Amino acid sequence: YEALVIAFVRDEEFGCLWKAVWVEDLDTFDLEADELKDAMKKWDNKQAKLKRNQGSRSSGSSGSTRTFNKLFSVDGIENGIILAAPSNKASRGVMWPARVRHVVETSMTAAGTVRRNASKNLIQVVFLAPFWNGEVSSASKVAEVKDQYSLGPLFELDRIDATASNIQKYPFDSLSIEQLQSSFRFLGLPKAVFPRYLDSHRLAVALKSYAKTHIPKVYSHDDENASASASLTESHILSVKAPIYPQVVLNLPYDFILNKLPHPSEHATAASLSDGNSICEATINIDYIVRAMSPPECFGKSK
Repeated sequence: YEALVIAFVRDEEFGCLWKAVWVEDLDTFDLEADELKDAMKKWDNKQAKLKRNQGSRSSGSSGSTRTFNKLFSVDGIENGIILAAPSNKASRGVMWPARVRHVVETSMTAAGTVRRNASKNLIQVVFLAPFWNGEVSSASKVAEVKDQYSLGPLFELDRIDATASNIQKYPFDSLSIEQLQSSFRFLGLPKAVFPRYLDSHRLAVALKSYAKTHIPKVYSHDDENASASASLTESHILSVKAPIYPQVVLNLPYDFILNKLPHPSEHATAASLSDGNSICEATINIDYIVRAMSPPECFGKSK
């Protein structure tokens, strides 16, 4: 290693920074979030180059790199929800909740046949309630809206490299407002982004919970068969191990549902009255909503 990240600091002039130290002389220096992300990508490229050199005598340089990247996986991928780094520069390099699309979902043509994907190291993800597509440039518009970072589309499709610097395990199984507020502080984002951040995790926990309970796991603990399937479909193993969500689940009116949930300001008021107890929010029950749209529930009758 050339340098190590040792602390997260807040600077009055430059905002949120990551403090690092050079291994050779122990001098410290500061990095912004996008600079840290670029440094991690350079490190990944350097390690990939070393692996190419080590495997050149047996399988060739390009084959070694592809094999290494194709086998990268992350815990919980069988539930489809991860933390990922968006390719959009306006995201400031933060890790954001996203849903990994299954290879069938990403490669289906209009005719209903599966199209081969030329890039095996890229996966398609859908970012949940992204903040970077909702910023408004006009000051007059900012004054007219309550959450200016919540104006953009609720979902954003992206293609990202399947590397450890771009993808992490999604950490939450339920919603603790205190935990979300704590993790949000380390992102270095404006406070006005938090309502969108909360909505993104509301969606992530709901989709993760649905997948854990209602979607069969085909390759969750079978890397050998998952790798074989990835080779056959010319895709990445993450795209094979991700669940296939029913279309009715993906097309639910999530905008409407989220607008009916408490605003963060309401949680802040509740926290002040709870004698320091943690505020937890119930998870959106996607299965219950889907069943409510089917007979006899959709007629106002129970079974």
